[in-house]
Amino acid sequence: MQEDWLAEFKEECERNIRRSVDDRIRCGFTYTYKPILDDAPWRSFDSMEEYRRWCGENLPKYLGYGSSDEIDQDALGKRTALIARREIDRRRKLRT
Repeated sequence: MQEDWLAEFKEECERNIRRSVDDRIRCGFTYTYKPILDDAPWRSFDSMEEYRRWCGENLPKYLGYGSSDEIDQDALGKRTALIARREIDRRRKLRT
């Protein structure tokens, strides 16, 4: 993916500031599927320690659960660029 997404994303943000509050609210919420977290209607844990252990053992690191030392910065950057590109494209469709 090209690295031009950041400039385009900033431009999109500036465009959104010029919108009405109603339009910003309409365009501001987007659903992003979160693997494993969204695959069950609910979960419960007996302690925060148990929850953190489950997160560390089951969730992809790019979701941000666990120690920041464990996050692959390259993978995080690629994932961020992909999400930004999808959001830019989604907002472009809303303008038409």
